[in-house]
Amino acid sequence: MVGPGRGSAVSSLVTYLLGITSVDPLEHKLFFERFLNEKRTNLPDIDLDVENQEEVFNYLQKKYPKKQVARIITKKKIGWKVALRETAKLYKLGEIKLKELISLTGENPNFNDLKLQLIISESSLVGSVPLKSEKDCLLTLFEEDELAGLGLKKYDFLSLRETLGFIQLLKNFLLTGIFQLDTPSARLLFNRFRPENFAELVLFLSLNRPGTKKKVEEISQKKDSKTRINSTSPVIREILTETYGFVIFEEQISQIFAYIYEVSFAEAEVKRRELAKKGLEKDFLNQVQKKLNLSESKLIYQQINSSVGYTFNKAHAVAYSYLTYYIAYLKANFFPELITYFLNKRKEKVLSYLQEAFFYGFQIKEPDLNHSEIE
Repeated sequence: MVGPGRGSAVSSLVTYLLGITSVDPLEHKLFFERFLNEKRTNLPDIDLDVENQEEVFNYLQKKYPKKQVARIITKKKIGWKVALRETAKLYKLGEIKLKELISLTGENPNFNDLKLQLIISESSLVGSVPLKSEKDCLLTLFEEDELAGLGLKKYDFLSLRETLGFIQLLKNFLLTGIFQLDTPSARLLFNRFRPENFAELVLFLSLNRPGTKKKVEEISQKKDSKTRINSTSPVIREILTETYGFVIFEEQISQIFAYIYEVSFAEAEVKRRELAKKGLEKDFLNQVQKKLNLSESKLIYQQINSSVGYTFNKAHAVAYSYLTYYIAYLKANFFPELITYFLNKRKEKVLSYLQEAFFYGFQIKEPDLNHSEIE
């Protein structure tokens, strides 16, 4: 099973037509420049959600020569608490020496290859990057940024856990097993927001994140009262209408920059990417006032400035909303099959799924040793 798409690759019509993604970017008004544009110097990522990472990895190892495929290592710094505790334990040091050990924090990496990130090269990787052999496969000792500097393309395959809809099902708050909605925080926010169509589901998934959750109440109030954004600029009005006047998507920032600075979307994307590092340019407020009145200029300035690091990729939100919708559809139309799958595959939540089955009027028989296929 492969997900409908992930990240900015969903913005590409080419990836859609090739069958790599299954979301039509034109239908959802996604921007190709978010995926690839002439101002971008590095290669874009195409990430895939797959049900079984190891099956994919084994297939790629068979398809390509072994020396041309390698997992990418991910280095993690040792935190100061772990560094102090482990070193003190090893050498049986007392309190006096602990302060001296602080300088060691962050200097010793350990290695993590849990994510299925691969380099697939046209020629042998031996001799071009440092490698080590582990678990019948090669593992790079360079991380993804170092590999990108050598011109090597990485491929990400992320685990897809039963993320296969009826809006009516969601309206009834039957969220158990539903992708992205079956958590305490999501349930709490969902009960307030109550998306009524696919576009609102996309918005909700983008809001259900640290930093943006606080906006749920304000947006819900505007949604309930059907309040429309009041802007002197029809361009700003069009950009922010789908999010009830709030800057939620990364693409909205690029659209605003393109309008304010009178540049292409590609150039606006470059400015957006620089936001996290440099913040808003000093002349931004002056630039905005050329297009909007003072109060509205300050509002746009404040919204963008406060949203740095919290805005969400709309293309990614659209793709994940499809997964949410698919699961909801299966639950509404094929509940016995879906709950059976959950009970077999997600054993850590068996009790929750049993309760859901009872709620729907189904009885679950006890295991029978004469019929069980478990060895």
